Amino acid sequence: MQKVITTALFILLGLGIHAEEPMKQGRVNVSGEKEGIVLVKGEAFGEGGRIMNYEWEKDPAKASRALTAFFPANQDWKKASFTFTPSKDGQVTLSIIGAYNKDGTQTWTLIDEVTAEGTEIKNGGFESEIKSWTPFKKADLSASISKDAKAGSNAVKLAHDYGISQEIAVKGNQEVRISFWFKAAE
Repeated sequence: MQKVITTALFILLGLGIHAEEPMKQGRVNVSGEKEGIVLVKGEAFGEGGRIMNYEWEKDPAKASRALTAFFPANQDWKKASFTFTPSKDGQVTLSIIGAYNKDGTQTWTLIDEVTAEGTEIKNGGFESEIKSWTPFKKADLSASISKDAKAGSNAVKLAHDYGISQEIAVKGNQEVRISFWFKAAE
């Protein structure tokens, strides 16, 4: 009996030794840091979605001015949305990125049809390529346009360090809802 328990324990522990499956996510960050806008998280709508203020930020004031919403992705297009409420009028930074894995790798995600209620998103369907968006500055790779789109001709293909951002106007105490379509890039 002892041998059976020991063998079972070895098998279970051995399963944890293997590298985890890389995460695939549709992920959007919002930051009010530039203008000191506190962002009150609302709800995440979509299978397995979560929204949170930056839990990894040690300074509670900074954590309250930034949030992230993420949703598990697979090879099928899925729709997700989330809400937040800014503390005052101003500009916040909307960033669209992918997953960052525990082993330091990144997975690529396709995003399309980014829309908003309570603010305006420019070129959320990426039909004008990445115009109106600012790609993260990286020398080796960057976000790119993909023809594998949910609607129209284009979607954007991105990863955690190779995302895009856009400044959006918000009104104090007025809820904002961001919606988008996403799937894991092949």
